[in-house]
Order: sequence, then C-alpha cells, then structure tokens
Amino acid sequence: MKDLEYYLKLGVQGIYPLFFKEWINEINFNELSDKNHCDKDLLEELFKELRSHSNTDKKKIALSAMTFQERQDLIISFFKEIDRLIQEGEYKFH
Repeated sequence: MKDLEYYLKLGVQGIYPLFFKEWINEINFNELSDKNHCDKDLLEELFKELRSHSNTDKKKIALSAMTFQERQDLIISFFKEIDRLIQEGEYKFH
C-alpha cells in the first residue's frame, strides 16, 4: 500500500503531516504498553479509504471526522508501526 508506506517513511523521519500536533499531544505515550499493539489491519483499512482523497489536507479533514477514540487508536497504531520498522532496521536515519 503506497500511501501507508509513504506516510510511514515520513513518520520514521519525524514528519507527521496527517496529524495535527494537538492530536499527537493528547496521547500519553508514557502509558503505552505492549497491549497497545499496532493494528496493521486498521492502518491498511484506513489508508485504503483515504486513497480517494487527492492530497494530505483532504486526508486530514477526513481524519477529523473520526471519533476521538478512533483517531487515538489510529495514531497509536501508526506510531507502533513506526517503532517496529525502526527496531527491525527497515528504515535508516539519514
């Protein structure tokens, strides 16, 4: 899935264009544990739906329509996937 891979590559570099800073700041990353695993199916399903939107701003507007909990689950899964990619060495920092 090209869109997901693109945004994950950006995320590994610390760039999160799909999320407002407020959305990220609402999550207490210190309280995350292994039970908050990455839901790759959720990520793929969402990005499949977002594919119909042509640019990042439109995708961000679509994410705004999600409930607070849905959006938090998505962001947590997104960051968990970034963490997994970094730990497995799939992406290197430049």
